[in-house]
Amino acid sequence: MNDSALWVELGWEGQDEDAPFTLPDGRDLYRVIEDGPFASIADRVWLEVSNPGTTGDVLWTTGMAFTVVSGRFLEALPAAGARNVEAFPLTIRRKRAADVEGYHLVVVHGEDPNLPVRGFPNGRRSTPWLDVHVDVLAELRRRGIDGFEVEDARELSEGLAAEADDGSDPVNRDDRLWEAYVEEPAAGAAVLRLRVEDGNLSGQFQVPAGRLSSSPQGSRLREDPDGCWSALATDGSVVYTLSRPIAVDASGTPVASWWYEDGNRIHLNVDHLPGVHTYPVTVEATLR
Repeated sequence: MNDSALWVELGWEGQDEDAPFTLPDGRDLYRVIEDGPFASIADRVWLEVSNPGTTGDVLWTTGMAFTVVSGRFLEALPAAGARNVEAFPLTIRRKRAADVEGYHLVVVHGEDPNLPVRGFPNGRRSTPWLDVHVDVLAELRRRGIDGFEVEDARELSEGLAAEADDGSDPVNRDDRLWEAYVEEPAAGAAVLRLRVEDGNLSGQFQVPAGRLSSSPQGSRLREDPDGCWSALATDGSVVYTLSRPIAVDASGTPVASWWYEDGNRIHLNVDHLPGVHTYPVTVEATLR
């Protein structure tokens, strides 16, 4: 990625600085992209400049998990046989210059490895990376499309598979990464903090059981529509609720983060990127 390239991020009316990936109706931005209903909000969002620079055919999305390309880029895809890409035109709003049109957030449909364009990895829709067939890459180059770098997706996939096969565990289980509760008796809540000190750590963390309220045997976890997670007792009552995690790097740039379940344990994914984010990255969530 060219260091002088323009960086953008999504914006919308009423965006909460403390919850930059949560839409006003409580839905998670990435879940909206991943699950498919982005069309329902496309007319109410725009792109904002997070780092001034030159505009190319692919814009750097500040580490956010979506892809923005130019109209020229889109025109090249059908010519190379790629017809599984849905595009949403978005305006780039600028404070001291005219707005810029002609850019689109793209959502790629389908996980079939034979498709000419897929999200990477694993056919994800919400991703800043595209897995393209060599014919698509050749067409992009023939048309002089710029703003992207090329890596061998097969080698990357094989590397990921090898890591999975060698028995290594990418999940960080070191309790010392988590800071102690900061009690807020008046609010009846506590704050759970995690600090990612450098880019050598993977982005997956297991929440120490000792940091959570005791859950009775047989309890289960539930993901709520607003990105929170709750532990439910066998009678359906809520034992505790974790708010949606909010992550920022040392410069104040938002970092995508979310809870997920594995083996009936709460885990945290922090989508930090060395070279993009400034460390440490701090993640906070409220436990009630």
